[in-house]
Amino acid sequence: MHNKSSDLDGNYIRLPEFALRISMLFASLSNSSAITLLHWAKAIEITEEFRNSLHYLYEQIGDLKHHNQTMSTKDKIIGILRKKGRLTVREISQGTGLVVGDIEMTLDELIGEGVVDKTPEGKTFRYGVKQ
Repeated sequence: MHNKSSDLDGNYIRLPEFALRISMLFASLSNSSAITLLHWAKAIEITEEFRNSLHYLYEQIGDLKHHNQTMSTKDKIIGILRKKGRLTVREISQGTGLVVGDIEMTLDELIGEGVVDKTPEGKTFRYGVKQ
């Protein structure tokens, strides 16, 4: 399974050499002057485990990055609502520079968490931090 992102390309380029070095180590440890199929198979198994662990780490870093971005968006929205009072999505976007879609999604989360409330005003809604 090759990754679609180029973030791991440097690691993928090194994997064959990594497997070769491990197989040489196994050959050396067994006092063999040549790499046998048994040494190579074990090295491939270890390299595949390394590759799987690399993908797992990459996913964890991605989840952490997403979590930090989400918290940052929430902090920005709550901050401007505390500073300026009840605002529309458009006003929040103008004040924070955030994209309207991200604001709407984050406001829905904040309403669900009981942090923000939503009141209708004409054709739009105003949002405010609950007291």
